Amino acid sequence: MCTGKTQVGKRLASLLGLKFADSDTLIEKLAGKSVERIFAEDGEPAFRDLERKAIALLASQGGQVIATGGGALQDKRNVAALQRSGTLFCLSASPSAILERSKRGLPRPLLQTPNPLATVKRLLALRAPQYAKADYHFDTTNTTPSGAAAAIAQTLTTVPVELGERSYDIIIGRNLLARAGDIFSRLGEYSNLIVISEGRVWSHHGKTLAAGLRKPKQIILPALNDQEKLKSLRFAEQLYDELLQAGAERDSLLLAFGGGTIGDLVGFVAATFMRGVDFVQIPTTLLAQVDSSVGGKVAVNHPRGKNLIGAFWQPRLVLADLHCLDTLPRRELSNGLAEIIKHALLADARLFGYLEDHAEDVMRLYPPALHHLVWRNCQIKADIVSKDERESGLRALLNLGHTFGHAFEATAHYHGISHGEAVSMGMATAGRLAQNLGRFSESSLKRLLALLQAYHLPVLGPQLPFSTLYAAMQTDKKARQGQLRFVLPERIGKVHLVSGVPKAALRKALDRREGLRASREKS
Repeated sequence: MCTGKTQVGKRLASLLGLKFADSDTLIEKLAGKSVERIFAEDGEPAFRDLERKAIALLASQGGQVIATGGGALQDKRNVAALQRSGTLFCLSASPSAILERSKRGLPRPLLQTPNPLATVKRLLALRAPQYAKADYHFDTTNTTPSGAAAAIAQTLTTVPVELGERSYDIIIGRNLLARAGDIFSRLGEYSNLIVISEGRVWSHHGKTLAAGLRKPKQIILPALNDQEKLKSLRFAEQLYDELLQAGAERDSLLLAFGGGTIGDLVGFVAATFMRGVDFVQIPTTLLAQVDSSVGGKVAVNHPRGKNLIGAFWQPRLVLADLHCLDTLPRRELSNGLAEIIKHALLADARLFGYLEDHAEDVMRLYPPALHHLVWRNCQIKADIVSKDERESGLRALLNLGHTFGHAFEATAHYHGISHGEAVSMGMATAGRLAQNLGRFSESSLKRLLALLQAYHLPVLGPQLPFSTLYAAMQTDKKARQGQLRFVLPERIGKVHLVSGVPKAALRKALDRREGLRASREKS
């Protein structure tokens, strides 16, 4: 109590463009009387029952900043409802500050005691284990509500990637392109700003970015039906030529403006042009915003495998404008959702639950749901990249579903199967393999397959000879000493890197007929 939840919440909602809701206000509406009267006439147990109903109702509605009562987290059901619906911030203050603030407004029923300061200290100690369950903690003792709201908004719109001298931020929001010039000015002075994009992206969003950057130099690549063809040495060489013609120097800043193929190609060119120049990722697809733009893995394809020619070259900044997602074709949205589900499966059971609960909001591009997904997924990937930049261990877990998925893509010669679809089929195959090996429960596999299908993603790979798929998997970058290694789920939110998988188990997991039978059973 008295930490500023209502005032901070209102200001935060305004900053984020969300609605504001106060659980005490809803409780009073449900009861038809004030909180003070509920305590006086019905007692605290009756108030807590109403509080639980109010929080359950508020948590079921998206797009809100919800301020709860100070004791709400004492009920585990409230904690579960709030955590499943979004991100939980705990505001705190010193006991003396809480007591002083309590004198300004309406009487606080719990502080009507002979020694209110001692009561405050007792309540804080009693509730400390529950408050510890919050995702973030913010002390408001020496700050204004506006200052606290701005700091929390910063947390919800900026994700740091901690890599020492190569650290950078991921900035997430709407209508960022129009402010790109001001945002990039934080990076220092550059002799040239050169936007590299492709025709379709530029036709949708190019004018907005150009206006925000005050007419930068532009290199617009053709809009190919098969975007993966852009990730080639041929187009890299074309970019080298055009950069030289544009007068690019070592102190130029390249802006990769497009989906994952543009990001990978421009990043590769930035890593190799004049032994390395700075670049910024401006991802315009959901897949690029939650995955490929973060982490500095840049590459072009080789006829014998995807991303075989590349480098680790971190961007100076990632600018994820959610407005760009409004023009995404449905298939491109599904590509990104596959990676989002992958991140949830490997690292965040709460996010998995959020995806189960909010499928309708996500599929209709509800802005608060998309913001939450992009922000949380960038957090997951940034945390892993910060701990293992060059994929020497932990980062390999991000390849969940990719050993199978890349094999599906390669055997299709990168035609007809999008990357997200391949990852989805790969995850489902990895889940079936893990269950065959006794590592993943049947109920967890059922949830995984149901979630993929809820987002209109495929769960069955192509029906090809096992020998063909097995040969394609031999180029997997996780292989060591000729032995394949697989990222397999252990439970929702936890995975392991597994080697020495018997061929018979692999064959069964890849058998389309077995997969069809399993998917029918799980549905």
